[in-house]
Amino acid sequence: MDNKVLTITGSHPAMMQEVFDELSLVIPAHCRPFSDFTFTDNQAPPVIAYVMSDLNNKHIFNLADLKRRGCHHLIVLAAHLTVPAMCELLRTHVDDVVVLPILARETERLQDSLLPILDSKRAFDKPRDFEGDELSIQCAINFEEIIELIEEHFCAKLSLAKVSDALSLSPSRVSHLFKDVCGIGFRHYLTCRRLEEAETLLADPRANITSVAFGLGFSSPSHFCKAFKDMFGITPTAYLAGNRQFALDDRFRRYQHLRLTILPYVRRLANQTIPAERVQLRAAI
Repeated sequence: MDNKVLTITGSHPAMMQEVFDELSLVIPAHCRPFSDFTFTDNQAPPVIAYVMSDLNNKHIFNLADLKRRGCHHLIVLAAHLTVPAMCELLRTHVDDVVVLPILARETERLQDSLLPILDSKRAFDKPRDFEGDELSIQCAINFEEIIELIEEHFCAKLSLAKVSDALSLSPSRVSHLFKDVCGIGFRHYLTCRRLEEAETLLADPRANITSVAFGLGFSSPSHFCKAFKDMFGITPTAYLAGNRQFALDDRFRRYQHLRLTILPYVRRLANQTIPAERVQLRAAI
């Protein structure tokens, strides 16, 4: 097994060939059908690009199997990827996600992230694009607390001041943690988290834009519609009408990267060491 080559696999030969034709120009790569190493090798290649059209149970099983067999860095390239599908990928510990066709900036980003990984196993120790010095355990604990609090209350009228007060941290501390750890601001993360939930809510045939907007904590339906269009490239009305042709904004891609790579790293570092007095925290926000 060549540890210095990106293995492109999947169950769609034509799509795999298109990805190979694009990436092999800048990254050492080869194509192998998924069945090749599933049934013959005990260990998966260390760096894999898994190509698929839409996420389904078969692909979920395949991705989990690749990680179980020892794949260190797993990229998914999908022709169509909804936000709920991205959440499902998070649960399979996928390291990166790219929507097909691959844009020029995505090719450059993959080249920048994969070449160091293919060159050295040490690159597996940290998430891709993590900037700055080694994150301290205390910073990891603080950031983990902030994320957990947002998860519990993102539909409420949440603010930087309320989060800071609930965790006995200064607003500047919370703001700097977001920017230093993940490169995006508190408000950016909160908006993206609400929009991630929005697609699931809008999939309900009984849903309407007004109830979803206010239910997710947006100040008005128009504010919600603008944010949805800015991040996903389609309007909530178009989504309700059946349009699923997303054009994700770079800001939402950055949020996806945070959820896929940096948050798992932070959680591992925190290692369940949140102070006992905060474990049962249920702030009244």
